[in-house]
Amino acid sequence: MLYKQFIFKTSLLVLITSAICFVVFHFFYPQRLIVLYPLLPVVFGIVNILIFYSLSLVKDSSLSKFSTRYLLCTTIKLLSSLTFIIVFLLVKKEEVILFLAAFLSVYFIFLFHEIVSILNFFKKKEKSETTHAKT
Repeated sequence: MLYKQFIFKTSLLVLITSAICFVVFHFFYPQRLIVLYPLLPVVFGIVNILIFYSLSLVKDSSLSKFSTRYLLCTTIKLLSSLTFIIVFLLVKKEEVILFLAAFLSVYFIFLFHEIVSILNFFKKKEKSETTHAKT
């Protein structure tokens, strides 16, 4: 149930941020509109769903196992993002500032969404464990 809610919220966030990226680049930078900019939220949405799914597999395990999995997923996401940034900037040197602004904005929006979702997950899990302990 919680996983379906996360997918719905992430999909909604992808639609909103993609629309914002498209509108900003279409109206303010029409000569630099690359299909990549509106697709950045789609990529980060898919990555966030995969991370949340991976974390949901170890949700009943120990906190150390969960923490290790989260750190692994976050490290892979960060290193993949840095690799993508470097490759893109080597290919399109003239769009450095514009690309970095768009990429980092989308990255931090989805990072914030991921962290809030995981914290909510723990709050609900803690509440359900407290409820089961009382009965």
